[in-house]
Amino acid sequence: MTDSAKPLAANMAANTHADCIFCRIVRGEIPARKVYEDDELLAFHDISPVAPMHLLVIPKQHLSTLYDASEEHHHALGSMLMLAGRIAREQGAAEGFRSIINTGRVGGQEVYHLHLHLIAGPQHLGPMIVPTQQAPKHNAPHQ
Repeated sequence: MTDSAKPLAANMAANTHADCIFCRIVRGEIPARKVYEDDELLAFHDISPVAPMHLLVIPKQHLSTLYDASEEHHHALGSMLMLAGRIAREQGAAEGFRSIINTGRVGGQEVYHLHLHLIAGPQHLGPMIVPTQQAPKHNAPHQ
């Protein structure tokens, strides 16, 4: 490692968690099929795709959930959204894509490192949310 790369590597290690699978990908400990990388973000193919194109975009700095986002994360979160359309199009999503950030247990988050799913295929992706039970009507008058 060159002397100029040492501070960057030390800083990256300080901003990642040892046991987080996405942090391990950021550090190069686990391989990934990368489609984009810069100093702040990493995008790669999901290992369990739900559609022909299923990418994940993550901030390199560990951020567990969207609940934990603060002003410090403003640039990275904005950059994730700005990058989404570009890499989706580059990966073949010519007619649209779905972007999803699952947050917490109820939101279906499985890896507690914030990540943006980019999902697309040649056909319509189907309903975004399939109800599991009848939702209560919040605007109905009380009886």
